[in-house]
Amino acid sequence: MVLPVLAFFLLFQFFFLGYPRVTFNRIMVNLLLATLGIFLFLGGVYMGLMPAAQSIGEYVGSNLQRWYLPLMGAVVGFLATFAEPTVRLLSDQVDRSSSGYLPSKVLVLVISLGVAFTVALGMARIAYGWDFIYIIVPGYLLAMMFMWRTSPKFVSMAFDSGGMVTGPLAVFIVMSMAIGAASGIEGASPIRDGFGMIAMIALAPLKSISALGNHLTMKEGEYDN
Repeated sequence: MVLPVLAFFLLFQFFFLGYPRVTFNRIMVNLLLATLGIFLFLGGVYMGLMPAAQSIGEYVGSNLQRWYLPLMGAVVGFLATFAEPTVRLLSDQVDRSSSGYLPSKVLVLVISLGVAFTVALGMARIAYGWDFIYIIVPGYLLAMMFMWRTSPKFVSMAFDSGGMVTGPLAVFIVMSMAIGAASGIEGASPIRDGFGMIAMIALAPLKSISALGNHLTMKEGEYDN
């Protein structure tokens, strides 16, 4: 997966950039380290994290009362998002770009809480057999209502956050756990009920970041819309 990026960089290096040999060698060494890190990370996820998350979901779905699933989903959704590297990266960029107006810690917390609530709702859907369309459609309508009232500077941030929360940790852990939970509940289907969780996770920051922006907008008396 790194080869296309490497080919693109080499093309620019030889025809446009012309970095000195020392700089070029340093970039190549770091690119090699990044490739090795991705290989080790994905290997650990496929061999350890995904089977463990699926087994936990299946155990809770088949052995415990169903209300445990939303509770477990909230905890796992919060922790996975809080530890997600892409969320940290986005929050740091926002912190620097806003000169500290939106601190990184606040943004990470708001996004993590939004995902925690959404994953809990998704697990409740699996536990009680709710139809997915009755959750995702009102969710987007609610997000649009929030975005309509918030400052425009928060809208683009909310959409970018939706892509960041669907990073490797959240996707692998939450999706595997949802599939396992659907496998352990009688009458549920891993295909029908186990999927759709990532779409709900991507929707979470649209609401939480827009709600934060709406709160700050009303607090400051600014209505840019």
